Amino acid sequence: MLKIIAVLILIISFTLSSVADVIFEMDQKQISPEATHKTKGMVKGNNFKMDFYESGEKLDGAMIYRGDKKEMIMVDHQDKSYVVLDQATMNELVGVMSEAMSQFEESMKDATPEERAMMEKMMKDRMPGMGGDKEAEPVLKKAGTAKLGSYSCTNYDVYRGEEKISQHCVASWSSIEGGDEMQKVMLEMAEFMDQMAKSFSKSKGMMG
Repeated sequence: MLKIIAVLILIISFTLSSVADVIFEMDQKQISPEATHKTKGMVKGNNFKMDFYESGEKLDGAMIYRGDKKEMIMVDHQDKSYVVLDQATMNELVGVMSEAMSQFEESMKDATPEERAMMEKMMKDRMPGMGGDKEAEPVLKKAGTAKLGSYSCTNYDVYRGEEKISQHCVASWSSIEGGDEMQKVMLEMAEFMDQMAKSFSKSKGMMG
């Protein structure tokens, strides 16, 4: 599988607003392959929204985190559709997959080892990550310092195994106006996503 190595240069501007606690805009320049992306967002209390612009211009989608309801909403403007993710949804998904796997195990109880191995391989091919080999975790390596706009930042190269997959220049939250508010809600959102991932990992583990 071909992996694309991209270097992102992020220019983030934050402002305070009476409507939102923080309004921010993020420009991304992808060097390889060459592309530009824009993200606009806002933070209000423990709620967080990001709008994504295709090629930096056309509104493509949005992600809304409702900390007050512990849910995430993914919006696709092209399809005019949205998906709501919360713990109840994940529990329901795990239940459906658990039932499907129970039915699969029942149907395969009299199969030969060769037939069973073939069917399990087919399911893993159709559902990547289900019981397959785990991909190497990314590793950060400090690579000096830099300055983007008015922000001083630390460069980090990101490796997966021996392959360098990206580079980031990271500024401290305290150096950005509105950074404390942004940090609080993003850490809360990260915890929410971690819980979602743990719920989903239960269904992935069913394949052994």
